Amino acid sequence: SFDNEPLASVLEKIPRLYMTDIRWEKQDIEGLYFTGSILKGDSIRTILSAIGNMNRLAFTRENGYIQVKKSN
Repeated sequence: SFDNEPLASVLEKIPRLYMTDIRWEKQDIEGLYFTGSILKGDSIRTILSAIGNMNRLAFTRENGYIQVKKSN
């Protein structure tokens, strides 16, 4: 569970749960926070989709990692 946690902190914890690499530019997530829960049965796609929808972010797979960017 996360309670108004900086998004960078959340994105640092997700790779440990799902054994994947997530990369972002500081300016794309600066000032963004996340409140919510991640359940063991949730897929990484579901979690990133929810975070992206709440914060206007896009997640794309690139060369073995997930890239986070602001969406237009």
